[in-house]
Amino acid sequence: MTLHWLGPDHRLTGTGDIATFDPGRGDARYSRAAQWLAAADRTLGFASFTFDPDETGSTVLAPQRLGSGPVLGSVPKGARVVSDGRADWEKGFIAMSEALVMERVRKVVLARQVDVALDGPIAIDSIVAHLDRDNRGTYVFAIGGLVGASPELLVSVSSGRLRSVVLAGTSTGSGRLDDPRITMEHDLAADSVAAGLRRHTTSLATSRSVVEVGPIRHVATTFEGEIEPGVGVLDVVATLHPTAAVAGTPRIEALTLIRGHEPRSRGCYAGPVGWFDKSGDGEFAVALRCAQIHDDRATLYAGGGLVAGSDIETEWAETEAKLQPMIAGLGVH
Repeated sequence: MTLHWLGPDHRLTGTGDIATFDPGRGDARYSRAAQWLAAADRTLGFASFTFDPDETGSTVLAPQRLGSGPVLGSVPKGARVVSDGRADWEKGFIAMSEALVMERVRKVVLARQVDVALDGPIAIDSIVAHLDRDNRGTYVFAIGGLVGASPELLVSVSSGRLRSVVLAGTSTGSGRLDDPRITMEHDLAADSVAAGLRRHTTSLATSRSVVEVGPIRHVATTFEGEIEPGVGVLDVVATLHPTAAVAGTPRIEALTLIRGHEPRSRGCYAGPVGWFDKSGDGEFAVALRCAQIHDDRATLYAGGGLVAGSDIETEWAETEAKLQPMIAGLGVH
């Protein structure tokens, strides 16, 4: 097994004997992960946590050594879609739209799953190399079978400095980003992150911009500040996840809708994925634009935030665009 984290600031590949730890469920899984690494004969851990804290499936992997990046090879052969997930996604859209009209939530995120089959086992290192080549500026990862190229930084901590980037509000093609629904969706996500970060910082500055990732444009809010002494990256992850960008607002009501109307578990999709060291420094993205790979099968994920008045065809087109990095990386026809 080889582990990869290839981002704009850090490029890490874990090789050799890899120690594995299951941090369990609940909010304490983050502190258990930090405690395990502190006691282990390793300096750095890669981690992928489930979206739903009540589910099992999170993993921490500590490599024996850090090596070079993956080698670009051929994409898999014979990749084909077994199920595009449309029927289940439409049912979820209708149910969540009703909840929005009834004002049970102000925003909720609906995820879609696409099942892909291949003719043989997937060469993950090659997929990572293609994702790295074709998705500059993203966080490319391969941790415990979860592979992707996420554009969204949940939080990084380095030498007392903290950084986080919220992406919420999406447009493809010639679509506008100043639509009031997009503005509201983004503000809800940014506010949820700001509230969490203020618990751990002595100062916090914000800036807003538009980020382009391939054919997709996102509204982005960047947060930077000084972190409180003794606070590590996993402490901040525990506070932030799940943000309104991947769950909704209010959080508990949105999670209830997701559990009730998405037909299958998200697994680690939309959960925190990244690395951390014994000093408390580290970098975690939100696991987006990704797939969970099992031998010759893969489940691809994409989602979008819904607010009152969201249009079903526009939202479907958004998931189609968000699937493209993994569709291309897997060579799906």
